Amino acid sequence: MYANRIKNILKENLNKEYSDSRMKSLRDFNKWCQDYLGLVDLPKISLTSDKSKTTTYAHNDIVNDEVVVYMGNRSLGDIMRSLAHELIHYQQKQNGKLQFDGTDGVTGSDIENEANSVAGVIMREYGQDNPHIFESTLKTFQV
Repeated sequence: MYANRIKNILKENLNKEYSDSRMKSLRDFNKWCQDYLGLVDLPKISLTSDKSKTTTYAHNDIVNDEVVVYMGNRSLGDIMRSLAHELIHYQQKQNGKLQFDGTDGVTGSDIENEANSVAGVIMREYGQDNPHIFESTLKTFQV
């Protein structure tokens, strides 16, 4: 019984340490993206494990300048890619590229394709100096 209690305490501390490390990495990445994209300011960014807060992995409320990124059961690199994608939409708004006619976020639109491709470039460039973002705590299965 005592061994299980110690094991649970260690597990909680490891999870907290992992969580603290992850949040520091996300803050560092956020600042890096701001500099990379030349953004003077940032939208409000909410990171959540509550899936009810977004119907996708991330979304951008362009009108209210708020980004929501779902973190549950996702690798750090995947979360960062979603954040980069949404920050690119924020940059597009700042640069006057958005039409606000309902077509901006449509799959295959120029706006969406730019956000996808630039987010990929960001991940490659950031990942070169920060390879830990590609590590996963998930088990590997052979298919």
